[in-house]
Amino acid sequence: MALKQSFKSAIERGAGEAHLILQQNKSIDFSKEIIHAATHNLAYDPQCEGGRANYIYELINLSAHKEVIIKTLFSVLLSKKDDSYGLNQLCEIARLYAQDGNTKARKVLYKRFQKNLRPGYTYCGNDSILALDGIDGLLMIADLIGQILQKDPDDWEDGTREKFFQEKNPTINVFQRLRTAAKNNKNIETYLHSIKANKQLRSKVKKREPFTYALIKERIENKTIKYISALITKELTHSDLVLLANDFLKEKNHQKLEIYLRVFSRIKFPLDYAPILKVAKSRYTKKNGLLYFAIKALSLFKAKEIRQFVLEKIASSKYPDRYVGLLALNYQRGDQKVFLRIIEKTNNKDRIHALAIALTDIYETIHTTECKKPVEAIYEKLTCGLHREDLVKILIANNVLSKKIEAEIQ
Repeated sequence: MALKQSFKSAIERGAGEAHLILQQNKSIDFSKEIIHAATHNLAYDPQCEGGRANYIYELINLSAHKEVIIKTLFSVLLSKKDDSYGLNQLCEIARLYAQDGNTKARKVLYKRFQKNLRPGYTYCGNDSILALDGIDGLLMIADLIGQILQKDPDDWEDGTREKFFQEKNPTINVFQRLRTAAKNNKNIETYLHSIKANKQLRSKVKKREPFTYALIKERIENKTIKYISALITKELTHSDLVLLANDFLKEKNHQKLEIYLRVFSRIKFPLDYAPILKVAKSRYTKKNGLLYFAIKALSLFKAKEIRQFVLEKIASSKYPDRYVGLLALNYQRGDQKVFLRIIEKTNNKDRIHALAIALTDIYETIHTTECKKPVEAIYEKLTCGLHREDLVKILIANNVLSKKIEAEIQ
């Protein structure tokens, strides 16, 4: 039972440990766990990480019950209607087996792709079809999407798929192939027309005016700006920032204060940090977005007072992970012990993820062998593949990658 739990945990993290367990325990049936991981995308953030088809494909091939698992997955792919992340992962698994010469896998993939036309079936399989059959796959995608566009005139295509495919296949004149096919195929003609119409619409979009103090001030007053991108802050001059900082000091409205702090969470507050530290010391509530952005803004400063504040919060707060990032510029030798204590007490998936980001920010700027224990500890608990990769890079950069992790990442 303990071994199955370890296997389940390893699969959830996308860890190589699952491969070792399979290889060393041939007599134990882990089919249930593999099928669950194949039919449900277990990535922490599937939109950013994508699927784990290659990883699961390897696990299936190591299993003594390979044929039963494959048969089950093909059946699920044909019957599963929703859950786009899980479906696209299943399509990728089918694609891998089709490339291996499994004719049933190819038939299943194309049969499920055709079901995209049926009501109630979540659209899936584009990338898999494209990877499997190249330009012929693209023509099939164009044909099917063309049928969808004829049923729903409000839907549209922008040509992004063709752009990326062309970059990867410079010897193929992608749009020429589509235009040739469109002469005898109404669906592909509709598809191309949608791409053309979308490009014309985008070309008419007016360029926005650059962000200045006056523009941001106006939007803050009207409460029409909420998301502050890095692009916005880059356009602001030092004078703009000083004016915004002085306005922040005079502001009383909670919602407007949060917008100011969103700006200064991306670019350093040009005045003394004391007012921001005061906000960071306020009581945390779920509705208090000020605290989150105050901590982000404070992380751009280095000061003994900030370090002392962090250590006090780490010792007293129920959520010490919120404050760890403040040590990026305020790190001292021996802080790895502080990180280890927090990691050992933290099991919530989101808080583990937040800790991983904070440790990555810290150890990407501070090179020290002290990173080894906390980075390994968070690595073992983390389910996010993207940040697990970042952590491995930190271990390599500091020459402290363990033999165990080195073997796992092969």
